[in-house]
Amino acid sequence: MVEEQIAARGITDEAVLKALRRVPRDQFVPEVSRRLAYADCPLPIGEGQTISQPYMVALMTQCLKLDKSKSVFEIGTGSGYQTAILAELAKDVIVRDGDVNRLDWMIAKQYNLILNNADISKGLGVTSEKSLNLSLFGPASYHVS
Repeated sequence: MVEEQIAARGITDEAVLKALRRVPRDQFVPEVSRRLAYADCPLPIGEGQTISQPYMVALMTQCLKLDKSKSVFEIGTGSGYQTAILAELAKDVIVRDGDVNRLDWMIAKQYNLILNNADISKGLGVTSEKSLNLSLFGPASYHVS
């Protein structure tokens, strides 16, 4: 998948390519879709959501120019695949999501894949939108939604 669908289409960041090789995409799709897990297309993951096309994950990730000094704040995790890719590259990934079922699945994936630098929890952890202070992440942080 990585060489033919990602690198051949212009993704050149070696760290991103390595992360895509390391993270097993098939672990982030329902069993019924596993045979298509490495196809270059989005796949349904339930509840009207999809796991993004691998090329799009690679392109968005390369644009972030992450390294181990950067933190990522992700709102909504979907399948968790992007979270796992980000966790390979960033210092830490802080995920907030309101879907309890999805979070239970993501927390299980976190333990199975040993995503030690991903903090996954329900909700934003704030009492109102005004109290969400993204400046806590610093000027060089990246925010992905």
